[in-house]
Amino acid sequence: MGDEKALLQNSIYFLEFDDEVIDRFLSCARHKSLPKGEILFVEMADEDDIYFLLEGEVKLETMLADEEHPKKVYMFKPGDLPGVSAFISPGPRIVTATAVTDISLLCWKANDWEKICEDNPHVGFHICRQIAKTLMHSLRFEENDLLDHIEWGA
Repeated sequence: MGDEKALLQNSIYFLEFDDEVIDRFLSCARHKSLPKGEILFVEMADEDDIYFLLEGEVKLETMLADEEHPKKVYMFKPGDLPGVSAFISPGPRIVTATAVTDISLLCWKANDWEKICEDNPHVGFHICRQIAKTLMHSLRFEENDLLDHIEWGA
């Protein structure tokens, strides 16, 4: 648990939190490991798990209507939060997450995060701000032509 605590404390998502908040996150977390090639979650699955990647890499892919093969959307590295959309915008998954290497993760249910944020509003604000920064960075700077396939506006 000491290594997991240090990894959380050094993550951009948890960096501003004191030991009490970090310990609360750890108290409701489960550990999960998957071998290379295993699927963490599937597009359109209705689930609410949030993950913190401790070790390894996870790729996100989605099927596009005009493509024959899945389109890689993002690559998660240690310190990232695969599945955090369950906290931000609950509902079916919009991507499939697959282990590129053997992976080790912490896992929470979205309602565990909601309870922590209800008791500590600054926690939810900080996490959401960091998620938005990460998303915007990915949309602006990653070599990703996914935006070419999205129809903006109505």
